[in-house]
Amino acid sequence: MGRLPGFDYKRPFFYMVTLKGLPPQTRGAAAVGFAGEPPGPPFSGIAADGKIIPNAVTEAFERIIAAFPKQWPWVASFSPHVIMPDHLHLMVKLGGREAALQNPTALQNLGREGLLAAASRIGPGGAGLSTFLSPLEKEAGNEILKAGGSLIVLSMEGFPERWHPSEKQERWCAAGRMLYLSPFEPRAARLTRQEMHVRAHALVDWALEHSQEQLEAWP
Repeated sequence: MGRLPGFDYKRPFFYMVTLKGLPPQTRGAAAVGFAGEPPGPPFSGIAADGKIIPNAVTEAFERIIAAFPKQWPWVASFSPHVIMPDHLHLMVKLGGREAALQNPTALQNLGREGLLAAASRIGPGGAGLSTFLSPLEKEAGNEILKAGGSLIVLSMEGFPERWHPSEKQERWCAAGRMLYLSPFEPRAARLTRQEMHVRAHALVDWALEHSQEQLEAWP
């Protein structure tokens, strides 16, 4: 089944996923699977009392399902799933890609390639929310912009009178694709390294919390 035309699959809806195999009664010497290949083993078994009996395929599916959030941090949650002999059902809630970009643990789990791949999927209608300070964060921000998304940049230093971004960034602001925010009052003295560290972590925590609130409120 193809994708529904015009539907935004990046929005944080619940999705029911069904993976179907060949029915048990079609298995045998004459049965064939995809592209003429012999069918694989059943996903699970059923006892005389109707209870599901796990097998090696069941256990393999369980491991794969359990690893989904580690590989894709924007997968918000899983409902209990059912692995039947010829098919499985599970429910997935997607969303939180912006939050994944802000969470230092998620950054470590994703790695550079995973982070940039996630950023490249934040297209029109989506926005990355971060301080965008580190080289990796800046690279991720560029991937978001190339994909047609927007950036919300959190400043640790506040904005003095008549402040404006660089010429290139000002063009993004004028196009409505870049927004600068800061909860801090500007000051003449430069921030110490410790102050920058504390403020950066506070902004990341705020970004993570704010992103999650927006996802939950999204119809």
